[in-house]
Amino acid sequence: MNTNHSVIRLQAVTTPAAVLSLMLLLGIPTFAQYGGMGGGMGGGSTGSGTMGSSSASGPKYGANGKAIGIGIGAAAAAVGAVYLVRHHQGPIYGCVTANPDDRLAILDEKTGQTYSLRAGDVDLKAGERVQLKGKRFRDENGVQSLEVKKVQDLGVCH
Repeated sequence: MNTNHSVIRLQAVTTPAAVLSLMLLLGIPTFAQYGGMGGGMGGGSTGSGTMGSSSASGPKYGANGKAIGIGIGAAAAAVGAVYLVRHHQGPIYGCVTANPDDRLAILDEKTGQTYSLRAGDVDLKAGERVQLKGKRFRDENGVQSLEVKKVQDLGVCH
């Protein structure tokens, strides 16, 4: 069995599950303000059920409580969406080239972005057309780089 594919599939399942769990946990305080889904906006079982009633259960937000809850929920959803977009970028297609300093680079055919390559334990050679997957980052000099995790050979560059 190829364990490399198993690891990639496991990461593809666990990362979104962790993000979804975190978003759900961040939403719990929103429901707690209102005493749950059907508890109303009053002081719970000891209050009179009016919006501004006081009890020992915590602060009252009055009419602003709903807006605060919506704001917190929207912020959590935005953070989750940004995370998913930034961390699940598609593969890079292009031809591997060698820079004058013998470092490998690739020009992404879709975006026109050039990446300096850190091949790690994968075998890359200048002149190959490849599909690369990996972690995108900026190196210490601010150069857009890619730490290559997976390579699919697509033949020779023309």
